[in-house]
Amino acid sequence: MVLKVEVSGIKNRRHIAYSYHLLDFYDEKKKTTAMARTTAYTASIVAHLILKKTLKDKGLVPVEKIGADPELFKMIIGELQKHHVNVAEEVTGG
Repeated sequence: MVLKVEVSGIKNRRHIAYSYHLLDFYDEKKKTTAMARTTAYTASIVAHLILKKTLKDKGLVPVEKIGADPELFKMIIGELQKHHVNVAEEVTGG
Protein backbone atom coordinates (compact mmCIF):
# COMPACT_ATOMS: atom_id res chain seq x y z
CA MET A 1 0.00 0.00 0.00
CA VAL A 2 1.23 3.46 -0.87
CA LEU A 3 -0.25 6.56 0.69
CA LYS A 4 0.71 10.21 0.54
CA VAL A 5 -1.17 12.97 2.35
CA GLU A 6 -0.35 16.64 1.87
CA VAL A 7 -1.78 19.37 4.08
CA SER A 8 -0.94 23.06 3.92
CA GLY A 9 -2.15 26.28 5.44
CA ILE A 10 -1.25 29.28 7.52
CA LYS A 11 0.11 28.91 11.05
CA ASN A 12 1.33 31.90 13.05
CA ARG A 13 0.99 34.04 9.91
CA ARG A 14 3.37 31.80 7.95
CA HIS A 15 2.71 29.22 5.28
CA ILE A 16 3.37 25.67 6.47
CA ALA A 17 3.00 22.32 4.73
CA TYR A 18 2.95 18.79 6.09
CA SER A 19 3.51 15.73 3.96
CA TYR A 20 2.94 12.18 5.24
CA HIS A 21 4.25 9.11 3.45
CA LEU A 22 3.33 5.48 4.08
CA LEU A 23 4.62 2.39 2.28
CA ASP A 24 3.45 -0.96 3.63
CA PHE A 25 3.54 -4.56 2.39
CA TYR A 26 1.86 -7.90 2.95
CA ASP A 27 3.05 -9.51 6.20
CA GLU A 28 4.02 -13.09 5.26
CA LYS A 29 4.51 -14.18 8.87
CA LYS A 30 1.07 -13.01 10.06
CA LYS A 31 -0.64 -13.49 6.67
CA THR A 32 -1.99 -9.92 6.85
CA THR A 33 -2.48 -7.62 3.87
CA ALA A 34 -1.12 -4.10 3.86
CA MET A 35 -4.68 -2.79 3.62
CA ALA A 36 -5.67 -4.69 6.78
CA ARG A 37 -2.51 -3.59 8.59
CA THR A 38 -3.05 0.09 7.84
CA THR A 39 -6.83 0.24 8.36
CA ALA A 40 -7.72 -2.42 10.93
CA TYR A 41 -4.76 -1.64 13.17
CA THR A 42 -5.74 2.03 13.15
CA ALA A 43 -9.36 1.21 13.96
CA SER A 44 -8.34 -1.05 16.85
CA ILE A 45 -5.98 1.62 18.20
CA VAL A 46 -8.83 4.16 18.20
CA ALA A 47 -11.10 1.61 19.90
CA HIS A 48 -8.48 1.22 22.65
CA LEU A 49 -8.28 5.01 23.02
CA ILE A 50 -12.06 5.04 23.54
CA LEU A 51 -11.90 2.19 26.08
CA LYS A 52 -9.13 3.94 28.02
CA LYS A 53 -11.20 7.17 27.87
CA THR A 54 -8.29 8.94 26.17
CA LEU A 55 -10.66 9.85 23.35
CA LYS A 56 -13.38 11.65 25.25
CA ASP A 57 -15.75 12.60 22.40
CA LYS A 58 -19.01 10.68 22.29
CA GLY A 59 -21.07 9.54 19.35
CA LEU A 60 -19.87 9.76 15.78
CA VAL A 61 -16.46 11.44 15.69
CA PRO A 62 -14.99 12.28 12.26
CA VAL A 63 -11.47 10.96 11.77
CA GLU A 64 -10.41 14.46 10.76
CA LYS A 65 -11.20 15.64 14.29
CA ILE A 66 -9.14 12.84 15.85
CA GLY A 67 -6.23 13.50 13.49
CA ALA A 68 -6.33 17.23 14.22
CA ASP A 69 -5.52 16.59 17.89
CA PRO A 70 -1.69 16.53 18.06
CA GLU A 71 -1.54 14.25 21.11
CA LEU A 72 -4.01 11.71 19.73
CA PHE A 73 -2.24 11.79 16.36
CA LYS A 74 1.11 11.05 18.03
CA MET A 75 -0.43 8.20 20.03
CA ILE A 76 -1.92 6.59 16.94
CA ILE A 77 1.29 6.92 14.92
CA GLY A 78 3.29 5.53 17.86
CA GLU A 79 0.99 2.52 18.18
CA LEU A 80 1.16 1.87 14.44
CA GLN A 81 4.97 1.86 14.67
CA LYS A 82 4.74 -0.95 17.23
CA HIS A 83 3.17 -2.99 14.41
CA HIS A 84 5.90 -1.87 11.99
CA VAL A 85 3.52 0.41 10.09
CA ASN A 86 5.63 3.53 9.64
CA VAL A 87 4.37 6.95 8.63
CA ALA A 88 7.05 9.49 7.69
CA GLU A 89 6.31 13.17 8.28
CA GLU A 90 7.91 16.04 6.37
CA VAL A 91 7.32 19.66 7.39
CA THR A 92 8.19 22.64 5.19
CA GLY A 93 7.76 26.33 5.88
CA GLY A 94 6.54 27.71 9.14
